[in-house]
Amino acid sequence: MTAVLRPLALVVLVDGVPTPEPDLMAWAEQVAADPVGRVDETTVGDVLVSTVFLYATDSFGNTFETMTFGGRWDHRCWRYPTRDAAVAGHAAIVEAVRRGGNPDDVAAGRW
Repeated sequence: MTAVLRPLALVVLVDGVPTPEPDLMAWAEQVAADPVGRVDETTVGDVLVSTVFLYATDSFGNTFETMTFGGRWDHRCWRYPTRDAAVAGHAAIVEAVRRGGNPDDVAAGRW
């Protein structure tokens, strides 16, 4: 299957749903009101797992991202198209770090 690449789009959350925002000033106002876009943040030992809303899509339409900071998975990144997927992905990554497993296995459904 070939992935369909999309152009970068600025998005805001409307009732928790990523929605394109064509007005740059309206987009900038929402970013200024919540610059981090925090969905969840969990510390497990020396690892911080952080999930945020990106305020833009990547070329695959993803608007949420989980990253790990510290430990053996430092600066690993997983992206998601919806808030529900990001919340579930965050929980799975946290559980993998807690168990000492590979978060990539969990994110790919191999846990």
